[in-house]
Amino acid sequence: MSIKIVVITGVTGALGSRLADKYIAGKYHVIGISGISGKSNPHIGTANYCEIPFDLERLDEKNSKNLVALIEGQIPERAYSISLIHCAGKYFHKNEENPDVLDRSYSLHCKSLYLLSECLSRYWGNAGTTGCIVAVSSNLTKRHNDNIPYIVSKSAMNALMQGLSFRMGKFGIPCYTVLPGIFMSPMSQNTSEQKIEQIRSRSINRQIVDIEDLASFITQLEKEKKMYLSSQEFCVDYGNSLRF
Repeated sequence: MSIKIVVITGVTGALGSRLADKYIAGKYHVIGISGISGKSNPHIGTANYCEIPFDLERLDEKNSKNLVALIEGQIPERAYSISLIHCAGKYFHKNEENPDVLDRSYSLHCKSLYLLSECLSRYWGNAGTTGCIVAVSSNLTKRHNDNIPYIVSKSAMNALMQGLSFRMGKFGIPCYTVLPGIFMSPMSQNTSEQKIEQIRSRSINRQIVDIEDLASFITQLEKEKKMYLSSQEFCVDYGNSLRF
């Protein structure tokens, strides 16, 4: 029996967890990369779920090889669809800025995406193996912002996805970049009412994207795998980025 696989980074975050729910329900084999934050994950123990705890903020030559080996150990030969959804992310605040934080942000958002795409390209090079790459960036990359570690690394991710669309195109693997703003989820309960109202005021209809809408949009991109949309950036924010 052929197997569909999806690799999800940031799987213990609100979006990564919701995506894992959807793919587990859809009978995919889910490989979740969780980080080492110690967050509990309800998916552990599920039949078609495997979790790899790994600190993507501190990739180096040695542990990169370890991560690749761990992922390859979870991919069976009979997999016919392998997709990567990169939604690991961390907003480093300005008072944290220093060279180490910039390196960690770049490693988490961009370097890990490159490493994982190169790892999976070995399988995409096999005849009959399909898949796609979806990277979750931020609509803040479409405006001026002085949060240097976050904006630089997320903007680098956008540029990397443009390059990957060419590199992976020869395998028939489309690459999409999704740029959400703040979205409603259990984690957004800590966002102040003032901030929520500010976001609503910039929306074209005073709405804020719900996590379910964002997750459904990503899974639809992954399901359809339209090559003619490869390299595209999708702002999913009710037009919020138009007001920047």
